[in-house]
Amino acid sequence: MSVKRGFILILFLLLWRCPVMAQKSHDIPEVLVVGTIHGMHAENPNYTYHDIVRILATYKPDAICVEIPPSYFRKKSYLKEMTLACIYGGEHNIKSYPIDYWGVNYDVRAARREYMQTEDYKNKKRVEDSLLQNSSVIQSFEKKYGSIDTVWRSKAAGYEFFNGKDYNDYTREAYRIEIAVYGDGVMNLHSEARNAKMLSLIDSAITVSQAKRVIVFTGAEHKYYFDDALAKRNSVRLVALNDILPLQDVSPSRNETDYLEHWLARDYYLDTNEMYANAFVPLLHGPEMDLKPELISAKDIELSERLMQEWASLQTRSARYDFERLWLDFLQARYADGVEVGKRLQPHIDEFGTWFFPVLYWRNLGFCYDMLGMRNEAVQSYTQGEETAKTLGCGEETVRAIFKDYTKNPYKRQ
Repeated sequence: MSVKRGFILILFLLLWRCPVMAQKSHDIPEVLVVGTIHGMHAENPNYTYHDIVRILATYKPDAICVEIPPSYFRKKSYLKEMTLACIYGGEHNIKSYPIDYWGVNYDVRAARREYMQTEDYKNKKRVEDSLLQNSSVIQSFEKKYGSIDTVWRSKAAGYEFFNGKDYNDYTREAYRIEIAVYGDGVMNLHSEARNAKMLSLIDSAITVSQAKRVIVFTGAEHKYYFDDALAKRNSVRLVALNDILPLQDVSPSRNETDYLEHWLARDYYLDTNEMYANAFVPLLHGPEMDLKPELISAKDIELSERLMQEWASLQTRSARYDFERLWLDFLQARYADGVEVGKRLQPHIDEFGTWFFPVLYWRNLGFCYDMLGMRNEAVQSYTQGEETAKTLGCGEETVRAIFKDYTKNPYKRQ
């Protein structure tokens, strides 16, 4: 073969392989890991809940991974930005995949608080502090931005910061030191084991979805781990948030507004009753609200009534509907209506899966009777509620917090 013919053959082979290689590169899925700030989205003007939607609209993924446990997914409320991402997915026919994981069967945060009272913790904390003081990564970050607490309190850092190199370098180093001192345990909420399992769930989502553009929403403290792992692979191409900036401006959809302003998570729950029932949790059952109804604002009561009427119009009433209707009737001083709803609900109180609903049902019914001056019926309701609570395993402290001395002294509304 002549030199000229050999050169032509080599050139032909190279030209033939180029589109094949390009096709193979194109077939590799892109993955964008987005660090979020959970409840701080509500307070940080530089990284809002709506920015989650803007990131989605700009990147245009084929699959969305969210930090929600599979057991909660589309059944219970969880981190708000994760639910919002699922709502966006539902609106745009993009499938979402749950990737959160908690492998321990105990309250790990309570265990951490308990451990922090021990001498072992105090001794190791001194070692940790020394390592932090001598870490060039930590000191460089704090010199530039201040302490990490200062960063969070300032509410000035935006999505670029929490998805940028400096924050991720800091987080990686802080976890490295913490794990070196305490091990992979309660102090870091078993971060290594949890991250590894979450990564395997991301891998499964990529495989099952066959998507070309995957987005992973996770708390910003997890991002470094997923980025580090995915960057080492030839099977995916890691995308940085900076690669897709600037973010597209989009108007909030009706579903986004309903969720962020009215707590109604359309396109998330599989069951309509669950969708409405969970909307009432922050409105009527927030911290201490069931024990101190005076904490519930008139605005939230008004919103709850609108949602209740919408729920009723769908004719999908359930035991949970009647439970919320009874409580809302009481809050609106419609005590006779509440009693009628209570009578309708009574044959179905065993349908609830947790102690909360049947126990509070009897207490709330007793409230309505007391406000109507029907003392005998009120006492019967309180007594039945206390017996139900004990039967379902509630401790004496819980029983007293709910029923106080209502069997002896009538409830008086503040």
